[in-house]
Amino acid sequence: MRLTLALMALLLATTPALARDPWGGPDSPGGLFGGFGDPTRLDRDRDSRITHDEIWSWLLEQFNLIDRNRDGRLGPDELPRRALVLPAFRAADADHDNHLTREELRALSESWFRARDVNRDRALSGREVPRPPPAPPQR
Repeated sequence: MRLTLALMALLLATTPALARDPWGGPDSPGGLFGGFGDPTRLDRDRDSRITHDEIWSWLLEQFNLIDRNRDGRLGPDELPRRALVLPAFRAADADHDNHLTREELRALSESWFRARDVNRDRALSGREVPRPPPAPPQR
């Protein structure tokens, strides 16, 4: 419960950032790993809906990729964009041991997903899956 309240406060405090990039903002689970990018690529079964299982599968792959010492937990030094994601990291670190476990990441991702699944159908679709801002034109 305390984790959920902390995450909700973090989400509310960073709402302008969410409007710009809800999939990779520093407060999102994907943001811990550098961002989801285009959310449609998470839709592994191509049904135009993104379930938490699809998001969790991607997050777990990312977790395993950056867990350099293979101890099953991440320290702040293992995270890309460390300065930007430290607040989300600290909020997700439920036992305050300065490491993020898969269980703590799962709790963060579930809370993040529930906050966006406004129609409570256990999938994100349509307006629930905002597109990231377009990339700036290359010169």
